[in-house]
Amino acid sequence: MSIKPKSKGANVKVQWPKDGSNSAKLFEWTYSQTGNHFSTNFDKMNFKSPNPWLNDHPIDVIERSGKLAFEYVALRDIHNGEEILIDYGDLWEEAWKEYSGRHPYARDSLFRHAINVPESLFPDNWLNTTDKYEIAELQDLDALPRGVALPMTWKHNGKPVGSKYAYVVGLEKGFSDKFLEYSEQKGVVELYRKLLTEQEVSFRGDAHIICDMLLY
Repeated sequence: MSIKPKSKGANVKVQWPKDGSNSAKLFEWTYSQTGNHFSTNFDKMNFKSPNPWLNDHPIDVIERSGKLAFEYVALRDIHNGEEILIDYGDLWEEAWKEYSGRHPYARDSLFRHAINVPESLFPDNWLNTTDKYEIAELQDLDALPRGVALPMTWKHNGKPVGSKYAYVVGLEKGFSDKFLEYSEQKGVVELYRKLLTEQEVSFRGDAHIICDMLLY
């Protein structure tokens, strides 16, 4: 139509690419790539997991940003020249009404508010899940022999922590007290406390978790 109609409400919705669609295949292949260079195996790939990121932990999804996608699907016929509109959700609408109702001089800053996504867009394994890296708790630390070192792993995927110093090390009994005494003699008690608190280093029995620190 050559006449631009007045848009009433949202005319587009957001969804994940549909199973079997070209976009689903493209982004399943893209998400499977690792490193900085894409392979040329698109024609040979067995497409069987549309939107594979939905099964991953949010941390892993964040690390692969740019390799997943939404589809914007028309809810009705959109006429020539008509504006594309998406429903931002009731909370956004209420926040905008409150902001726009203030006198310009009473507005603290530019308007910013989260945009709601469609209900049930995010899978259950993303909801109520931390997006922070958490180190898995190691069992039987008291039984760790002296001189034995075990790599620390991430809680969400079981993979080793990247740092070359992230190990649990079995040390002789009383090491913590000796280390504190040495720190006091050298005047670096605050450094000692910082390593044990801010780095979340814990001492249990004869086992010591050493994260990102070297002892000389």
